[in-house]
Amino acid sequence: MPTSDHLSSPIFSSLTPVIEESTDPTYQLRERLQQWCGVHIGPDKSYLLTNRLRSLMQEIGVTTYDALLKLAEGNRGLKVRERIIDALTTHETLFFRDKSPFDAIRNHLIPEIRRAAGKCQPTLRIWSAACSTGQEPYSIAMCLVESIPDLSDWTVSIVATDVSAQTVAIAKEGRYQEHEISRGTTAQQRQRFFERDEEGWSARNNIRRMVQFMVGDLTSTTQPAGTFDMIFCRNVLIYFQREVAQRVLGRVVDRLSSSGRLFLGSSEIPLGAENLLVTERLGTATCFRRR
Repeated sequence: MPTSDHLSSPIFSSLTPVIEESTDPTYQLRERLQQWCGVHIGPDKSYLLTNRLRSLMQEIGVTTYDALLKLAEGNRGLKVRERIIDALTTHETLFFRDKSPFDAIRNHLIPEIRRAAGKCQPTLRIWSAACSTGQEPYSIAMCLVESIPDLSDWTVSIVATDVSAQTVAIAKEGRYQEHEISRGTTAQQRQRFFERDEEGWSARNNIRRMVQFMVGDLTSTTQPAGTFDMIFCRNVLIYFQREVAQRVLGRVVDRLSSSGRLFLGSSEIPLGAENLLVTERLGTATCFRRR
């Protein structure tokens, strides 16, 4: 999912309906995008469609949004639809984005889980929702390896989902260019967790094996099975309109364990969700627990 260029109003802010002219060439495509994956692009952001779909339209030989939409909704349109979603929802991200949640894992949550386990084997389930090209779940995996000396004695599961099948495929490969790998990782982390070749950097097998990647739509009722001790759903809800964001948040909260923590983006404040969540500070990080 996107991580920059805010496309919509802040989560749960009041929204004023916009009456759009039927002559707007992007209207139908923007409406379909919201139906497909919940992402709302307002009329003031229509230029994003032009910028991000230009190469795709040239590649498949169409010159109008109507023609592109006709292909996407035809009998063989699933691949075109996936390409449109990928172009309009995938943005730059970085490793260890906003350092505070990872500090919270190291300094607060891992010791808490260890204490709660007592003499039993500690278990830890984490969901990285809207994982983009994999930097967030791989950062979580690296954080756990760095923070848990006896990690082999733990049962750990990291599930990472994104609405874009192409993005999930890139994340599974775990390959990054120099400018991507340098954003957020230290020289020591690159040496420990990645291998370098002529084409860039690849995550080592022990890190890749820790993460299970899946295609997943947060607006769908189908979510990863079970409950999670931590859920990262950062910089996602701001791209949905109010009612969709509320539904998505409710479904995500349903996946939290009784003591689980939810991490949202730094600009995402779930106003109006007081009946669902309690705010908690862990060091410099803000997270949320089920009420």
